[in-house]
Amino acid sequence: MFATRLLNGQPPVLYEDGEQTRDLCFVGDVARANLLAARSDALDGLPVNVGSGRATTIRKVAQMVSEALEVSIEPVTRGEFRPGEMRHLTSDISRIRKTGYEPAVDLGQGIERYIDWIRAQGDVRDYFAEAEKVLREKRIVHEIGPGGATTDS
Repeated sequence: MFATRLLNGQPPVLYEDGEQTRDLCFVGDVARANLLAARSDALDGLPVNVGSGRATTIRKVAQMVSEALEVSIEPVTRGEFRPGEMRHLTSDISRIRKTGYEPAVDLGQGIERYIDWIRAQGDVRDYFAEAEKVLREKRIVHEIGPGGATTDS
């Protein structure tokens, strides 16, 4: 949603403080990992994690998308969070590597490919406000109160 917000002149919205981390992986790498897993005897039916094995802050992702779009709008944090979300999440890809899998597209390349795709879509609508409304109605977004206390919003 960062790209659609930026393309519509809106700032990316970061939950918490934006310093939470995620392991982001290009969809083509995920598809390739699934094919390798399906064809491999090395996994013996065991579940695997697919990712890059590297953590990136959400704030950094917003910055990278902004730079790729050449749009200088700083992200905003509103003191909100979504209960149940992990603060830091990185994939252990050691098991999928037994199939020969290695991430081929790094985060910067993946963002560039995504930006190329989104620009090819023509007018890009920002759906964040609609999605945020649903999150609030379902009480999925909460405010962080004074001193870090959580409150229902």
